Amino acid sequence: MASLTLQELRRAIRTSIYGSRLGLDTIKDETATYGTGLTAIRGGFLVGHVGQRLPIQYVGSTVGSTLYFGVNVELATNPSTQTFAAPIPGAEFTIFQTAATTAGIQVRLSNGNFATTTGSSPNQITFTGQGAAVRLLGISTALAAVIGYTPSSSNGISTAFIAFSTY
Repeated sequence: MASLTLQELRRAIRTSIYGSRLGLDTIKDETATYGTGLTAIRGGFLVGHVGQRLPIQYVGSTVGSTLYFGVNVELATNPSTQTFAAPIPGAEFTIFQTAATTAGIQVRLSNGNFATTTGSSPNQITFTGQGAAVRLLGISTALAAVIGYTPSSSNGISTAFIAFSTY
């Protein structure tokens, strides 16, 4: 396995955004057409930065909060029902439960459904137990794809689980 240092990444910057600290590299140097609008976008990976910090929306009250796509969500509340605004296409984030309750925290989409391996009809996720998490990707303004979840049978979490349903 080859290592890739921060200095090597910074030397690969083709288009600088913030000096040598942040820019687009030369890996994807072709022009491609995306979507149906014949929009040409030049490729390139964002490189040069050490890491990334993402916002976390803390939900610590049973009073319903509006949750937003693109912001990671921490469910630290007692059993309650929380509602998501409409999905944002391309926005990816994680919802995770840190509350010790096993009674169930429900997260609903105000508009649209969650696409799971069972289809795209569920519009509610129930988190039951500390450590439960779901990773979502907005596909359209009415569809959020489930692209990952915890727990799995091999990670040692025995009391947490996630259920999808229709409310």
